[in-house]
Amino acid sequence: MRKGGTDAESIIHGHAQRFALPLGEVELLPKTDIFVNVLSGDTLSQSFVIETDATSINGSFTFFMDNTASHHIVPFNVQQLTATKYLVSASYTTGTDGKWRILDIMRLNLTGGTYVEFSNPYAAIDLSGGSANQPVS
Repeated sequence: MRKGGTDAESIIHGHAQRFALPLGEVELLPKTDIFVNVLSGDTLSQSFVIETDATSINGSFTFFMDNTASHHIVPFNVQQLTATKYLVSASYTTGTDGKWRILDIMRLNLTGGTYVEFSNPYAAIDLSGGSANQPVS
């Protein structure tokens, strides 16, 4: 993953990546952007497992539409897995056909800690909304 448009950080496939806190108001996204084509009404979901010693965790995922260069920011749900591990997730139903970037964290706010580690990135597309409106060929 990289911070706010720099290529200084990267993650090896299958491994976790750790950042020192505080990160500040940065966007965290894959080193190589991941864009998917979806139809209006499709639902995109994304999640990460984060490990941290922070005492407060909140933030958002952004669902970025390439066609219009617009961010659709959705606060993420936080589910505690262990004393230091959390699953953060969010979903967004698209309103426009186009290319959407996934696995993109925006406005991560962790307080009272020294590190955050990201692992297990996950993304899914529920095509039932868009595909249900398309003619069968």
